[in-house]
Amino acid sequence: MGAWSPDWALGNKVDFDGINKIIYVHPEVTNLDVRQDIYSGWADWVVLRDNAKFLPAIRYTGYDPIGGGQYTGDTYFLTNGWKLSIDLSKVRVIGVLYSDNYDTAFYTPNMSAQYPATVSSLVNTVTINTVTVDPNPLPPTAIEVANAVWLHSFTSKLLTVAKFIGLK
Repeated sequence: MGAWSPDWALGNKVDFDGINKIIYVHPEVTNLDVRQDIYSGWADWVVLRDNAKFLPAIRYTGYDPIGGGQYTGDTYFLTNGWKLSIDLSKVRVIGVLYSDNYDTAFYTPNMSAQYPATVSSLVNTVTINTVTVDPNPLPPTAIEVANAVWLHSFTSKLLTVAKFIGLK
């Protein structure tokens, strides 16, 4: 195996160039999850060889527990001059990513700035009856969210009816 086999063994969707501070999205990638593919990918990469000598590429804020199995939304920031090289016409980005150092975190493969549509990052995340061991758990599926919303709505209406007829 070659010198770079540990990188390839990770199977990540991105590669990190610590010298030039560029995160390259693999050309075959069509969906890129900021938390899973960039943040967790960086965590995997930084422990290989002596990659910890490079300044951190990414940080996050949010994902704070707010009770009832819910969490605030998470927002990620490229930091210390890192940039993301991505073809936004081919790749769907899932998650919120900004830059601490530049107007945008997104750059074309030839390093021209790209400005994707901005969406609100003021969201909540719901965890449904799960035991989480992963420090960066994946968000719930659409079905889990729908079930949680339905259960909350049903329980609220049931308690209102109970109050109305004097049971509670």
